Parts: sequence; structure tokens; C-alpha cells
Amino acid sequence: ADRIDRIDKVERADRVCKELAALAVKALLDEAALFPKPGLVDPVSQGAHSDMDFATLVRSAAALQQGFYECACIGYESAASVYEPAAGLLPQPAEAVAQAHDFPAAVRKRLRIAGLELEKAMFAETRGVNTHKGAVFIFAYLLGAAGRLFGMDAASCCSEGAAVSSYRAASEAAFSAGQDGIQTERLCAEVRRLAAGLFEEDMARAG
Repeated sequence: ADRIDRIDKVERADRVCKELAALAVKALLDEAALFPKPGLVDPVSQGAHSDMDFATLVRSAAALQQGFYECACIGYESAASVYEPAAGLLPQPAEAVAQAHDFPAAVRKRLRIAGLELEKAMFAETRGVNTHKGAVFIFAYLLGAAGRLFGMDAASCCSEGAAVSSYRAASEAAFSAGQDGIQTERLCAEVRRLAAGLFEEDMARAG
């Protein structure tokens, strides 16, 4: 039973993170397909960009999907490091406070590495053209935060004794209905928490 539960948890995490990555890629494709966008690339014009066209944006977006998946996984796994429902363990108060304090820096470090790999994948696909560097930065944090929230919800659900199948059904119903699955306000709050020390860290690194 424990082995089946572990397999189910892994499959659930994989499914959620793949869906989040697919949504991020869809957002990039939807933006590229918008028409008209004066001065910007759209399906019928390069706008003011001589180094890219619509096909370039499509290829670039597709090349980012695996890296987006990894960003979502980083967030999801960070929740699993705090909750261990399969073992019936929850952190003691002092431990929980320490983990809550340390988690943003640890996740930022992993997201930074994933983001750099995403940039490499983008430049390799576009032959050095910067198509989505800003989107890589934004989506790395959005996906990390979203993955963490879904992971926290899954762990909390299981730790309270709810059936895993119930959580799966609720998540799949939200996705199929086109809903976020998590509230926008909650996602924004998690992004703020995750990025809170980013400026200070980058300044220290630059200095």
C-alpha cells in the first residue's frame, strides 16, 4: 500500500507540473498569435523585429516546455520537503518556522539554475535571438509558486486523511473547466514571498 501511495504521489505531481508547463507555453503561443500588434511580431508581420517572425516565437515557446515543467517541479518538491503525509509526519513548530524562513532562498537558487538552462534552450532554438528572456524570468517564478501551492494542497489534503482520489478528481475538474485550481491572489502572494530577497541577492552577487 505504501509503494502504491508513493507511485500515486509521483504520478500526481508529474501530471500537475506538466499541466502547469503546458499552460505557460499556451500563454506564450496565445500572445504570439494576437493580431494586430503594431510594431510587434504577429502571424502576418515581423513588426519592428528583423531577427524573428511568428515561426521563431512558436519554436521558442515549444523549446521552453521542459524547462517550465522543471520550474513547476521545483516548487512542488519544496512543499514535499515540509510535509511528509505518507509517513504521517508533520514538522514540529520550531522546525516548520525554520523551513518556512529558509525555503524562498533555496527555491530561488534552484529556479535561477533552471532559468539559465531555459535561456540556453531558447537561444539554441532561435540561434541566439532573444524571443522570451523576460517570459523565462516571469514564468520561472509563477510556475515555482504555482507548483509549491499545488504541492502544499496535495500534502495538506493527504495529511488530513482525505482520499488521494478526491484531490485528483478536484484538480482535474478545475483544469478541465479552465479554472486556475488555485486562487489568483494566493498565487501572487506566493510569488511575492518567493521573490522577496531577489534584489538583495543579485546586488550581493554583482558586488
